[in-house]
Amino acid sequence: MIKKKIIIFTGSRADYGIMYKLIKELNNKLKISIFAGSDHFSREYGNTYKEILSDGFKIQIKSDLKSYSNSEPLSLYCSKILREYSSKILKNKPSSAIVLGDRYEAFIFSFCCFLNKIPIFHLHGGELTEGAFDDKLRHSISKFSNFHFVTNNIYKKRLMQLGENPKKIFNFGSLGEENFRNVKIIPKINILKKYKIPLNKKIALVTLHPETMSNVSYKKQISSLLNAVKYKNKYFYIFTTSNSDPGSKIFIDSINIFIKKNNNTKMIKSLGREDYINLMNNVNLVIGNSSSGVIETPNANVYALNIGNRQSGRNFEKNIIHASFDSGEISNKIEKYINKKIKIKKKFKNTSKLISKKILQILNFKKINLAEKFYEI
Repeated sequence: MIKKKIIIFTGSRADYGIMYKLIKELNNKLKISIFAGSDHFSREYGNTYKEILSDGFKIQIKSDLKSYSNSEPLSLYCSKILREYSSKILKNKPSSAIVLGDRYEAFIFSFCCFLNKIPIFHLHGGELTEGAFDDKLRHSISKFSNFHFVTNNIYKKRLMQLGENPKKIFNFGSLGEENFRNVKIIPKINILKKYKIPLNKKIALVTLHPETMSNVSYKKQISSLLNAVKYKNKYFYIFTTSNSDPGSKIFIDSINIFIKKNNNTKMIKSLGREDYINLMNNVNLVIGNSSSGVIETPNANVYALNIGNRQSGRNFEKNIIHASFDSGEISNKIEKYINKKIKIKKKFKNTSKLISKKILQILNFKKINLAEKFYEI
């Protein structure tokens, strides 16, 4: 085991589910510290810290803040995160850090590591999500980071355009895609009975996040979806909660009110990694604007209705269909694609093992050079 301590940050269920297998690979080879953000300890978001513990990991560092509640400007909430994360990182004294994606919590974590000269391994850099402020946060995290693990060569090229050295960018595929190969398969009848979902209806899995860079109001964003679903009551809809972004309280409250009035719906705050994948494998349509709808649904061979512009800029497989925040358009697309099937051939890599091996190789060097030169293409 390498004696160097590496801190792995997970802000919520979203990044933890993707990183699970990588954490498992590294757990017996490094001294790891899992840093869990506030969303993991929120009842509203499913108390997902329990999933980390049930997977056999310890949470060495936890945020003591409450999840963002939309009751104050996000910038003020982020100032609290900055103070807390700085203190906990300085106390933990890691030799390096791993962070995934583009959330504001991940940005602040990376910023703290950068200022304290802690080398950063960044997962899922170089991607685009033009409808959310996560887009600029992701690129900023890339600039703070020293090593990059991307999911395809297009994203590698984009990081090079940002001035990152190609020798420090590694395309080992997608951890999310790898999860589909390794998850324990639950028979359809069992997974549906577990959540009391009817066996005789077409099913849609729905996750809509606030589109934070949109000119469309948050109320309009969620109402356009709910109004479309309201007139498709012959189907069954499984809602999961949105991220803790500005507008998330409007989304969650609106969905909860809607569910009380419509018995063909159900809200599940957090499904967990295995149940989420198993449900995705057994529904007839995925609806919303989550990254998993774009990245993971091709592996489940299910159509995904991507609403709005939150994911604009990503590479889309042929199973991804699009709609604006228009109830009529959403309703028509649901009707058209919930009855269709699609088959997509995917090539898988042993992504977690490849990333783990490369991280260990890098950490075996006596010292990592933190001085980053801008790479000119």
